[in-house]
Amino acid sequence: MVNGARAWLRVGSFGIQPSEFAKITTILYLSYYLDSSKRNTNDFKRFISACVICILPMGLVLLQPDFGTSLVWLPILLVITFVAGLPIRYVIFLSLCITFTGTLLVLPFWQSMILKNTSRILSLLSDIRFVAAVSAMFTVIFIIALWGFLRYKKYYFYWIDYVSFLVTISVVLSFIGRKVLKDYQIMRLIVFLDPNVDPRGSGWNIIQSITAIGSGGFWGKGF
Repeated sequence: MVNGARAWLRVGSFGIQPSEFAKITTILYLSYYLDSSKRNTNDFKRFISACVICILPMGLVLLQPDFGTSLVWLPILLVITFVAGLPIRYVIFLSLCITFTGTLLVLPFWQSMILKNTSRILSLLSDIRFVAAVSAMFTVIFIIALWGFLRYKKYYFYWIDYVSFLVTISVVLSFIGRKVLKDYQIMRLIVFLDPNVDPRGSGWNIIQSITAIGSGGFWGKGF
């Protein structure tokens, strides 16, 4: 147990994090899978399988809990699926889903910790009735558009499905995230936007990194 997370294996005074090896093995296995399956499997199935390959180790690390390390699997997934040549619409969908989910997740905390006031509109994001209503509405839109696409083969139905599914997933995941994640874990996301919100706590590392890099100027400080 280190800082509340069971993330270390210790042998005497020496300690290692298995998650560091998991990052490397995930990159290798995901690359191997996407390369070996490009001729025999359709792109959508490859994309879903790639997501599962990354979500499994990410979920295990999140259970330690180590929220910061678990987020590393998201750029791994995005970069490798892009380099592997999967349709760009899948990569963009995943990028937008991560962005929207993260934004909706931190907004209620943002208003209380940074704006120092309460917005009723932002407070609705934590109301299960509002989340259920929005999810139900966009699910109905998704079903109708899916029927239209299968029947008429018009691509504007496809893009309606694309957007409605994106909104539904983002709203639901952000709500679940607020229920599952601790306040200090969500603060890790907030300090990326403004590390000065908690300069001696969660924002300390970011502020010190900026100071260290900035003080070196263009040529650095030398040895």
